Amino acid sequence: MINQNRNIALTFAMTKGAYLGGIIIIISLFYLYSSKFFSGGLQLFINVCTIWFITNGVRQFRDEQMLGVISFGRAVKAGFAICFWASIIYGFFVFVTFKFIKPELIQQFIDIKMKAIDEISKNMPAFSMMQNQTKEMKVLYQDPFIISIDYMMLITFNGLLFSLIAALFLRKKETINNL
Repeated sequence: MINQNRNIALTFAMTKGAYLGGIIIIISLFYLYSSKFFSGGLQLFINVCTIWFITNGVRQFRDEQMLGVISFGRAVKAGFAICFWASIIYGFFVFVTFKFIKPELIQQFIDIKMKAIDEISKNMPAFSMMQNQTKEMKVLYQDPFIISIDYMMLITFNGLLFSLIAALFLRKKETINNL
């Protein structure tokens, strides 16, 4: 029974994650071919889609698979799993894009990362040691695989944060009405 519930949860998360990953890829393609791939608008759309998929995915999982009852922990796990699978799919897309479709984006990506590090270092002296490591980071970010891992971690981390917030609102304890 427990294994069956885990399989249902895994299948559910993989399916919702695949949908989320596909939508993020479609949005990214629009931004990629409009030369605004690194704009803040893309990240905003990704975050909005992620929040929507987590909220609706956890709600649907709670209502359809868990008979209307879900704990905080299970809600976080469900939301995180959705984002994890989406990040794997999106990571593959990013790798293919940076490796084969538009390798010239690597330099833009490096420039943006280095600019962000410079800004952080100026505003926070504790991070000034990061400026010494920028040459090493430039070499590291020449690899499309590393860039795809970076994007995967971003989506996964944001998904965890959004899942924690969504779980607070979507958890439902068992009540007399549920029995």
